[in-house]
Formats: sequence, C-alpha cells, structure tokens
Amino acid sequence: MGYADALVAATSIDMEHMVELYGADPDKIEIIPPGVDLDVFRPMPRETALAHLQRDPCERMILFVGRMDPIKGLDTLIRAMGLVVSRDPSLRENACLCVVGGDASEDLRRADAELGRLNDLAESLGLGHLVRFIGSLGQDDLRFYYNAAEVVVVPSRYESFGMVALEAMACGTPVIASDVGGLSTLIRDGRTGFLVPDGDPEALAAKLQPLLALPEIHDTLGEHGIATAEAYGWPAIAERVEALYGQVWREWHMRALGSVTVAGSGAT
Repeated sequence: MGYADALVAATSIDMEHMVELYGADPDKIEIIPPGVDLDVFRPMPRETALAHLQRDPCERMILFVGRMDPIKGLDTLIRAMGLVVSRDPSLRENACLCVVGGDASEDLRRADAELGRLNDLAESLGLGHLVRFIGSLGQDDLRFYYNAAEVVVVPSRYESFGMVALEAMACGTPVIASDVGGLSTLIRDGRTGFLVPDGDPEALAAKLQPLLALPEIHDTLGEHGIATAEAYGWPAIAERVEALYGQVWREWHMRALGSVTVAGSGAT
C-alpha cells in the first residue's frame, strides 16, 4: 500500500481500515465499489422464477446465499427462523429457508463440519423439514432463486462489501442484513432493507415477521432496492475505474516531464 500510486477501497469502512491498519495515505485512496451485472440480476415475475427452480419450491421462501463458514452467521438465521415459526405456526406448512452455498475452493472438511453443525441445529429446533441445503449455484441459476424469494437474509458477522445483498436488491428482493462492514453502507435501513445487530436471532426475527406478513412492505423495499442497485451497474463502475487509471497516468506523466533536464545540446 505504501508503494502503490493509487488504492481502491470498496467502501468507506475499507478505506478506514487501510489507513488505520496499514498506514495508507488517504489521499491515494479512491472508493469504488464492486459492480453487479444488471443484465443477469434483474427483476422477473415470481412465477417465472419458480418455474426455473430445480427443486420443488416452497410458497414462502427465505433465502441465504453464502459459503458454509461460521462467519456467515447462518446459525443466527436458523435460530431466527425457529422464533418466527413458533409465533406463526402456519409457516410450517408453506415456508422454507433455502441455503445456497458451498464452494469447491474452500476447505471441504471445514465445510462438512459446519454443514453438520447447522443440520443438527435445525433438527434440534424442529426445523429439519424447513431448511433446505441447495448447494453451490452459478449466476444463471442463482438469479431465479433471488426472484423466487420473499426475502434474502445476510446474517454475517462481517462482510467487507456484501455482494449477495446487492444482487438481491438488483432483483427487487428485500434484504435483511447484519449491521456490519460494507453491509452498513450498502443497505439503507427501512428503505432498501433492514439492518440488525449481528448474532441476534431475536432482532432478526422481529424484522423477518412483518416482511413475511405485509406484502406492501416487501414491494416498497424491493422498488427502492432496484433503484439503488442501478448505480452499481458495471458500465458505471467501469467508468470510475477507467477514470482512476487515467488520473494515475496523467500524474505519472507530469512527474516524468518534471524530471526532464537539458544538458549541453542534448536533452535527457
């Protein structure tokens, strides 16, 4: 970071970490978030999305997308699901928690251990039939799950940015996320989704219940999410990256010109 002419931070929180933990020069840091492919992640009729799912869909889908790792906080979501179902028993008949995750690059033994722990937790809460582990999916399949879901939950204990939340917003699906890391800057609480303390099943359940019960809340949050995601489309993000490269090149070129000296009849 000391050597680089420019640094890119995904969020203002990333920028603070660069400065505080690595001593980076804040004047060299440009905040440019990751982009989302709006041609892939876009709204579609829920019926269309449901028709493309590989498994039998449930009527009320709560969606989690992420790797099988304790930092992703899926245990918090399973506990919150237990609270919601205990308060509205009808959800036992028409709701499910779909878990999309697992990556070939991660430590399989660790993933298996975490999957076993989560399965045991779901069974202990009487949710075994409501929690469905889908496995890893590519973007072309994942977009249908986003559109089929009533809500996407990102209960992570930390996220540097929160790409899952952005992809869900681009599809018009409301998001409930932990108030941590990049999620704190990406989600506008009460407008594009809800922020809750991480590791707090009660707080998560308190936001999940009304979102499932009141369709008008779902629709309003979804519309605002779509509008927000438009600013993160790849063309706009690419322009900002290109502008930064241009700025670095111009500054380097000016420094090079400033070092030119003239000696005798030859220039150096």
